[in-house]
Amino acid sequence: WTDLTVAPADHSPKPSLIHRPAAALEQARQRRQQSATAKGEARVAYQLGRLPQGWHVMHPVPVGQRADDRVHLVIGPGGVFTLDTKFHPSSKVWSNGEALWVNGRRTHELASSRYAATRASAVLGEAVGFAVPVESVVVMVGSGLTKAGEPDGVHLVYLELLVRWFKARPAVL
Repeated sequence: WTDLTVAPADHSPKPSLIHRPAAALEQARQRRQQSATAKGEARVAYQLGRLPQGWHVMHPVPVGQRADDRVHLVIGPGGVFTLDTKFHPSSKVWSNGEALWVNGRRTHELASSRYAATRASAVLGEAVGFAVPVESVVVMVGSGLTKAGEPDGVHLVYLELLVRWFKARPAVL
């Protein structure tokens, strides 16, 4: 995930003098977000490196049209999983089973995580010639999570419990 820290050269025209402070603030915010995301991804990659023999990890795996549509793909005795890292430091995160809310704002993070699993299932199934069920996992990094219900088709797991969660999965492969 080190490529998240490298930004391509921007050859777009510079904003006018009136808009430069706003543009500079937005660029600084985006750089800070990319840096935080890279740190969260590195922490997840470290934890995945602690999985026992028999588990295989690929990262980052592109699953969508955008450059940031990437997930960790984990294959092991417990099945096939896509891991989508969500890094919301010091935020109040809540799930009601339908959506993930961050500081009172509804996000589309569960839908994008479900899409990643569906896409990975389709690509893997096409490659091997039979259906490959893929489960979606959202890894919460640096934030507390209050759950009123487990979302349909998505597992919410704290980073600190990730390895233990995988080891506890029943063997299906």
